[in-house]
Amino acid sequence: MTAGLLIGSWVAQQTIGAHYFLDPKILLAFAMWFAYCVMIFIRRHSGLRGRRAVYLSSFVFFVVLTVWAANQFSAVHRFTTP
Repeated sequence: MTAGLLIGSWVAQQTIGAHYFLDPKILLAFAMWFAYCVMIFIRRHSGLRGRRAVYLSSFVFFVVLTVWAANQFSAVHRFTTP
């Protein structure tokens, strides 16, 4: 995920420009990456298990669904059929 975000950001910067990063899908993708990093950090350093780990994983899954739903509001990532 990290490599995909970095490479995609670099390619978008070269081809489209800086306004590309104001797209809701892009901003939420970076929020998803940050949520995964926080989840991994918390699970490793606190030994989180059981119900609390499920709550944390459910929150990150909700972030993933939000990123997926952001396609409706994205000007760049709106994929329609011809």
